[in-house]
This record gives sequence, structure tokens and C-alpha cells, in this order.
Amino acid sequence: MQAEELELVHLLHVAGTESTHGRVECVFRVHRWSGEPSLRPGDGRRGGAPSEGDGVPCVELAWWHRRSLPGQLTWSAGAALEGISSGWSYTDLGWTA
Repeated sequence: MQAEELELVHLLHVAGTESTHGRVECVFRVHRWSGEPSLRPGDGRRGGAPSEGDGVPCVELAWWHRRSLPGQLTWSAGAALEGISSGWSYTDLGWTA
């Protein structure tokens, strides 16, 4: 896919914990692609294997209607989808006032 086929639709700012750093997640809408999506064992940054702190690896890649999503979404994925469907461009998670 090409950069011009991506649209930034949501930004999540996730607070860290005592054992993890905070992070920013960017969610893109892809307008066009070719091929079939597939699960891969890593992106090469860590030798292709998940490292400690990566959480549970993805076990399935499937298309779902937004009103009938599976129950085991990550906390941040659920928040992003809720934000997108509500028309929000930004969500912060885990921050206290």
C-alpha cells in the first residue's frame, strides 16, 4: 500500500504503568490495498519474535462488521473503535487528573 492510500483517523495516548512505558497509537483507514492480509511473526525490529511487554500475540486476522466484533478486543482497540464511531479524533486511556 502507498502512503497516499492511508488516512489517519484516530490517535490514542495510552498511559504507562509501573512496568511499562506509555505509548501513542495511530489508527489509519486504508482506502486501497492489494493482496490478502496475513499474520506475521514480527516486524524484524526485535529479531522477528515478540519481546517481553508485547502482550498477547494476535491469534486471528479476520474481517468483522463493526456491530458484531469478537469479545476479545484489546483495551486500546475497543477505545479506538468507539472513538472513531463517535467522530472523535483523539482518546486518552489510563490517565488520571
